[in-house]
Amino acid sequence: MHQLNRTTTKIGLAVAVTLALLAVAAPSSAAPAARTEKVSNPPLSISPQSASGCHDGNVTQTCIDIEGKGLYTRSIEGYVASLNGSKYDFYLSVYGPWGHWFNSAAARGTYLDHHWTIDKNLPAGNYCVFGYVYYGDAWHHDATACKNVHK
Repeated sequence: MHQLNRTTTKIGLAVAVTLALLAVAAPSSAAPAARTEKVSNPPLSISPQSASGCHDGNVTQTCIDIEGKGLYTRSIEGYVASLNGSKYDFYLSVYGPWGHWFNSAAARGTYLDHHWTIDKNLPAGNYCVFGYVYYGDAWHHDATACKNVHK
């Protein structure tokens, strides 16, 4: 009987420890924080999601943010901002491995942010956002930001 109580106590302790470890390791059911939208003066970079990067030009910073996993691409976001705070006319172009893909509409201000919903698998390769700014008498390609989509 004395041996049975020790065995029962050891088994009970092992079960309690296992249950405690499972409770600690269980994933949280809390929802992730919502992504905040850019409202007035966004930072001069895009917070990373799946792949992002920025590059400075002469008067602007151009950024790319690709959301997805592997070849599946949920969206591509392009961003161009004035480095000196001056207002310019901007537009963005997206290029894929095959060449030119999309243009945004032109807009005047200190920044332009455009979101393209893709929601499909893309061919592997580099995807780039080209930032264009109008000054003088012409449009100028000022900076390019690229990221690679791959398996």
